[in-house]
Amino acid sequence: MRRSAGELRPAVLVLLLALGVAPAAAQPAASPIDGRTEPAGSQQPVTAVDDAPWWQRVVFYEIFVRSFADASRGPLADDGIGDLQGLIERLDYLNDGVPGSGDDLEIGGLWLMPIMDSPSYHGYDVRDYRTVERDYGTRQDFARLIEEAHRRGLRVILDLVINHTSRQHRWFRDAYRRRSPYHGWYRWADEPHDYLGPWGQRVWHQLAWWQRGWQHFD
Repeated sequence: MRRSAGELRPAVLVLLLALGVAPAAAQPAASPIDGRTEPAGSQQPVTAVDDAPWWQRVVFYEIFVRSFADASRGPLADDGIGDLQGLIERLDYLNDGVPGSGDDLEIGGLWLMPIMDSPSYHGYDVRDYRTVERDYGTRQDFARLIEEAHRRGLRVILDLVINHTSRQHRWFRDAYRRRSPYHGWYRWADEPHDYLGPWGQRVWHQLAWWQRGWQHFD
């Protein structure tokens, strides 16, 4: 059975109220461009954005450093791999620090995928949380990135992967010993479970003969 727009309006009002958004009053509004009156209801409802936490008021630009920009100068220049220096060189494209300049994307924050030392290209299996991936640069490069970002009013957040580590991490390499302080940081079993990961991959792996049990890591 088809419903008219009038029958649907109460449901829409209930949904808006449930979301904490008051529907806009059906009043003619002046166009911000030329001052002409626009049809009633043509404007979007206004929410209390200023009362939201800062991370809900900022437009973030997520960056996979390896593929974003290769440096044009420095020790990592022109090697075909994106790095922190390359990101610094292109910060003005994201936000040049001049509101309303029209020459940038005017984003408010950078969201970096993992930049820690890792044996994989994506960096989600961290080998050392205190070291920057060598393909990306150094801790000094990261400090300069933070400084340059803040100078433009940009916030910076990181993907911090702590629910698992690389099997090359020193915690894991020590954890197979029962008396290791890191033993309880990982999941162990005498036999592998038969469930698979999200891509159908095996997620339980047997340790070498001189170790014991099975270790789960992604």
